[in-house]
Amino acid sequence: MTVKDTSIVSHKKRVKSGINETQRQKILDFCRKHKMVTRKMIAQHLGIETATISGQVKPLLNAGDLTETLEKFPCPVTGNTVHWLQRFS
Repeated sequence: MTVKDTSIVSHKKRVKSGINETQRQKILDFCRKHKMVTRKMIAQHLGIETATISGQVKPLLNAGDLTETLEKFPCPVTGNTVHWLQRFS
């Protein structure tokens, strides 16, 4: 089995298990409690890898559930200047 095949199988398992929706809901809940957050802040709070958070945030941005700041601001976790996430509602 190739790496690509393994990734596809893993993705299908995640979708079937509902973990993607659960993680997205946790992200939205965290964003509701805070005016603006970074991906790293979410990852640190939820104990999930930043890459996973980024993968879960993308569909939320596409659906309009989250927005990203136009300007970049320093992340309190990393100190890097990044786009922050916002949820209105």
